[in-house]
Amino acid sequence: MDVTETESRPKNFDAILETAKEMLQLFKDSNEEMWLEKYEDLWFQKLDELASRVFSNKQLSHFLSVEDLRDRLYNIVFYLDKDIKDITTEDLEKYLDKLLGTPDAYAFFFAAMELFNFPEGYRLGVCELHSFTHLPQEVQAQISSEWKYKYEREKIIYHVRTFDEYQERKRAETYFCLSVQALADNKAVETANRFANQGLNILKCFYPLEHAPKLLGCHYKVRAGFGAVREERFIWGWHKHWTDSEIENHLQIVNDFVQKGTEDEIAQRCLSAIDIYGMMEEQTPIELKFLLSVMAIERLLLGRDDRDFLGWKLREKAAILLGDTPSWLKRYLGKSSKDTLTEEECNKSRAGARADLARRVGTIYGKRSALVHPGEEEVTEDDFHLASMLFRWSLSRIIRLYSEKGIRRISKTSSLDLESLDGFIESMKYSVPLGW
Repeated sequence: MDVTETESRPKNFDAILETAKEMLQLFKDSNEEMWLEKYEDLWFQKLDELASRVFSNKQLSHFLSVEDLRDRLYNIVFYLDKDIKDITTEDLEKYLDKLLGTPDAYAFFFAAMELFNFPEGYRLGVCELHSFTHLPQEVQAQISSEWKYKYEREKIIYHVRTFDEYQERKRAETYFCLSVQALADNKAVETANRFANQGLNILKCFYPLEHAPKLLGCHYKVRAGFGAVREERFIWGWHKHWTDSEIENHLQIVNDFVQKGTEDEIAQRCLSAIDIYGMMEEQTPIELKFLLSVMAIERLLLGRDDRDFLGWKLREKAAILLGDTPSWLKRYLGKSSKDTLTEEECNKSRAGARADLARRVGTIYGKRSALVHPGEEEVTEDDFHLASMLFRWSLSRIIRLYSEKGIRRISKTSSLDLESLDGFIESMKYSVPLGW
């Protein structure tokens, strides 16, 4: 990410400084016996006032969090290495100038212990994926310094018997690597966590990894120092990455959406749907997994003109877009995924396959409505797997339409709008193939 500087000093800096002085004075007036009873509530009230003044400068909210303000003011004696009685107004002013000044560059390294075999430098959103052995030497040294303390509790997870085997396995782990700009650690971790998991969500939507746990544990480097967020991670299964050329093309388009800040509607809807689908984890209840999958499909396919006919429109769009895909036709005809389809079979089965898919989507939407509103519909594993599969197919279809047909929005802006999904669908008929 590009380095961005805040203003040299917020316009309301004097008011910010005054509130901070009042907070500092509360520390000076108090002692350990009186703090909880008399001063703590007042100090946190002042923290709210300080946060309101700081974040009235919108740019600062991109680089700083309330938790950072709390930490930097509550622990000021540690950051300044001074007794509270010795901290002057001048000290505080310099301290705030630095805190609210130019953001630092943070380099983050999120360990994904379950994922391996990715090409070095593999891109997911703003992340680059590297194995441990390709991290900077000083980062390797920092991370590996903790292994001797982790070995005893992690050796069963890695299925190893010796420390040497454990180290070998750790060196093969995949790291999600990225950089962010922030004024303090909490905001840096918050921002990096969001981008790292956006990258993981992209992967989860194209490859069968919906149960992969979120990335939380990480190491980071800022200036000459290091920090870490530690996490107890329990194995859910190993994923040796394999690549599919078509999937990789689609994934690169999504990476471009993130890296280039693409603002058209289809790009934003794809990223939003990916984040919705990426919310599920292994322990997520089946009903919620199902609901998230259907919500992600809706986010991809439904526009402002569909609000009065959601279920019917979803059936129609899914049937036309997905009903003649080889994967669905094979499923409809009861064929194996390895079987080949003849042109005659496709032409003969297209209308029936689309109608069958429309019926199944209607059933799914009915169960989705029953979950959101009072109802007694039971959601099964098969329901979730079908909804999950349809989301993945929908995402790939929409991205291909984006790339090859120039589709940029959902709803039409004119009677003949072939850059919209609705305009494109209107140009098709149930018996007509999409052409690819």
